Amino acid sequence: MGRSHPSLEISAVALVGLLLAQACSSAALTDSPTPPTAGAAGSAGGDGGNDAQSDTGSGGSSGSVAEAGPDAPADAAQQADSAPDSPGDAPEDTAANYLLPPSTACGPVDQGWCASSPVTTVLGSMRKDWSLPKSAYNEPVDPPTHGGRLHVAAIAAVPGKVTTVTVDGLDAKAAIAAKKLEWFHVWPSTAVAGEPIWVSLHSRDASYDPPTSVQISIATSSGTAVDGSFDASPTPVPLTYVTTTDDLGSLLIHVHNYDTNAHHLKRLLVDGRDATSGACIADKEIAAGDSALWIVPLCKVAKAGDPWTVVAEYADAAAAVGVGRVLRPDFPIETWNSTSDCPFSYPGSNQASHDNHVAAGFDTLFFHGGTGNSCATDQDSFKMLEALAQAGGDMRLLPTDDLMRSPHPLLSSTASVSGVFTGDEVDGEVYDGNGLPKPAGEADTTTAVWERYPHLPTYIGGKTNNNIGTFAGVADVQGVDFYVAACAPHITQWGTHPPLRAAYDYLANARRNQMPLPTWLYAQGLSTAWNKSGALGTVHVQPDPQEILVQAFFVPAAGAKGMMWFQTNQPEASHKPERWNAISRANRMIRGVRPWLRAGDPTGGALADADTIAEVIRSQEALVVPVINLKSTSGPTDINCAGGSLLSEAAVPHWQLADAAPDVVVKVPADFGVADVFEVGEGGVSDLPAAPVVQGRTMTLSAVKLTNANPARLFVFASGPEVRAKVVAAMQP
Repeated sequence: MGRSHPSLEISAVALVGLLLAQACSSAALTDSPTPPTAGAAGSAGGDGGNDAQSDTGSGGSSGSVAEAGPDAPADAAQQADSAPDSPGDAPEDTAANYLLPPSTACGPVDQGWCASSPVTTVLGSMRKDWSLPKSAYNEPVDPPTHGGRLHVAAIAAVPGKVTTVTVDGLDAKAAIAAKKLEWFHVWPSTAVAGEPIWVSLHSRDASYDPPTSVQISIATSSGTAVDGSFDASPTPVPLTYVTTTDDLGSLLIHVHNYDTNAHHLKRLLVDGRDATSGACIADKEIAAGDSALWIVPLCKVAKAGDPWTVVAEYADAAAAVGVGRVLRPDFPIETWNSTSDCPFSYPGSNQASHDNHVAAGFDTLFFHGGTGNSCATDQDSFKMLEALAQAGGDMRLLPTDDLMRSPHPLLSSTASVSGVFTGDEVDGEVYDGNGLPKPAGEADTTTAVWERYPHLPTYIGGKTNNNIGTFAGVADVQGVDFYVAACAPHITQWGTHPPLRAAYDYLANARRNQMPLPTWLYAQGLSTAWNKSGALGTVHVQPDPQEILVQAFFVPAAGAKGMMWFQTNQPEASHKPERWNAISRANRMIRGVRPWLRAGDPTGGALADADTIAEVIRSQEALVVPVINLKSTSGPTDINCAGGSLLSEAAVPHWQLADAAPDVVVKVPADFGVADVFEVGEGGVSDLPAAPVVQGRTMTLSAVKLTNANPARLFVFASGPEVRAKVVAAMQP
């Protein structure tokens, strides 16, 4: 794998009507990235890096029924002391409890929607691919122009194993061969009459440019389950993220109005039924630039692998349609560990390396098909995976799909498996050497994993901003890597070294293409692949602590639901312990707030200056606000990288950050009450030196001090005092 840069009945608690629902207003902010452009045109540039690296793993492509009952949630230990409470556990809505009380709340919800008949109309919507401006990020990949991704929500009329999906009268597989589609999914693969079934697909064909009508039919072994048409128009108010509460009892629906006009929610369909009266919706009117969080207590507790469909119909805009699979509630902190580290608790592996990773806050390790050859006394990768997958210890695994598909037998347990890694940096090109769409092969891989392990999420990695939209949705979870420190290779044109914020822009662009599905995003760690051979020996070309911290906190700021590191390496950690300590510091801080990062989504509701990235991640219980310094006194260029990285480690250029003290204005959602504000730091949780300044629905953190040694800070605006205690508990080793 080369690198070019490197989710019963309704409980009474779940129905309490004090829930937080509509998210905060978000105006155009000076710290937000250059807005991604949908369908931007442009030509390619050269690649300043290469796709080779010494520590290769195994990804790949291919093909889906379950083991006997899902295992316990993989993140049970994570949730035990830190998971957000059920929706009904919000603090009492009295001004005395708040620094800034909520100004609105949702009304009582009605359970009756669960008994209503499903809406059998086929509903769908399109989202165009998003990319970054070519003037800023000139890739050797053409920006997208035509088509986009389609989400189709339906109710199955008959049961049976799905045999054929037809799009506009053409078999979807034939449409792929004809280059009309790049990939498609249908789920579940065995329809249940009267229950939701969905199709997602992507096309770059001009015939799918809106406005257009799309016909979808799904045939099963018992007959036609779905047959209908819909208007495939993009909506200005899309679903940005859909997930469940930790108990899988409620659905959390995040939306954002990207329009300059307000839009009014008319009807909310969940799994085909009108859930408008059963949802916690504080205000159906979504102002221009605003975000909202709607919470729907489910009719029965969901289970991992279940299909979900959400349709938000607006009175004056195209509907937003989202489809996906329920994922086990999890926020992994994973490393693509160097193979030589062998940080596993298994005969032949390195227990000291394992312990170092645990102490540094990691809970998930990459596991590829060759791991056993290097890290097991018996040199049997599948036997090693089988043992570790059911161990239930302090480390989980992210195995590659080659170990999870036939001819390997099913694992007897997946208690310690976070997901399945199906490919890395797959989006370098859309079509392979035979002219066939590469995303179709990646979709086949995901399907094969879904059929065997429906309760496990699939994960795929990317590297571009232009092609990633075509691949986004192929897997349950999307990733991307882009690194800006220590002369890491970059996919953008050589001679124009990317700015410090480039890593954030790529991560945020990946999230926007993947939504409403989740992302697990990469940060730059320690990899010997970047080292050079100088005249006097090895030149260690690695990011320094400030560069590690900045890129680490880009991950939550971009809305990630998992933290990925490329790479960790124990010799490099020993060479400069301060670098390893920076990784550990970031992990511990993120561990403290990850339950709310997983359940929440960016609102754009933080205002700072042009040298600062600040964001609001809104969830039920907390607003998590990362603040990151971009103000630099010096940094790498492609020219000084080419020279310095061959001379000595001292000559390797690094981003050096200037002191800064921006004011950070946080917009608080109307239905969210702030009872406590604190900072999460290296040593734990601390009070602020001064109370935030409250003005209307904003709270200002004045003169937030940022330095080269402390370039990223993490604040929490909590709905109640219990949040602080949960953060403290979650940060403990």
